[in-house]
Amino acid sequence: PGLIVQTMAGPLTQQAVLQQVSQMWSMLDEMAESSPQSYRHFIQRHLQEGVNYSAPPQPHTCLRTEVLEPEEGVLYINVCSWKRVPAPGSDTEPVPLNAGKLEKTTEGKEVYSVIAVAFSPEVLCRAERDGAERDQLLRLAMRYTEQQHGLRLSPCYALASANLKGSAQRMRSNLAGRRQPQSDVPAQPVPDRGSLLRQISALRRG
Repeated sequence: PGLIVQTMAGPLTQQAVLQQVSQMWSMLDEMAESSPQSYRHFIQRHLQEGVNYSAPPQPHTCLRTEVLEPEEGVLYINVCSWKRVPAPGSDTEPVPLNAGKLEKTTEGKEVYSVIAVAFSPEVLCRAERDGAERDQLLRLAMRYTEQQHGLRLSPCYALASANLKGSAQRMRSNLAGRRQPQSDVPAQPVPDRGSLLRQISALRRG
């Protein structure tokens, strides 16, 4: 049997995939000749989407709080900015986030747990302009950590002097290893070939 490729629209045979790819290139070639400006805009937009998706998470804020149960301890939450995480579509939608693994580590005489939680840069930028909104966002990271790891945290927290606990490389590899979205709102999907074909067709008609 031929290779089966699973897409958003369902399983496709290898031949069907090749046909769609060929159709997509033909339509792009036609667009490049008939509407160079639309072609250039389409290519630039999708290149930028690829760049954003590949950009690594950046440290933003680090908070320190206490773990009360099941074992007492110290927890640091590295709040990160990551272009791969989408912003909510409206003010009424849940805020998407992505989180790494909860790790316990020792640094000198300090023993602590640490987790990275990433939000959209747009969400973090908006929170920076409003102290109450920033507090809500940090508490969202705390609630998520509690729910996902069966912890009870102190309701109090303090901002660490540095914006990152641990190394940036460890934080990035930890987050990058979690490929599934960690919130009620899925991370931005990569468009399937069918959606690309529909976009190209719409541009050609325009």
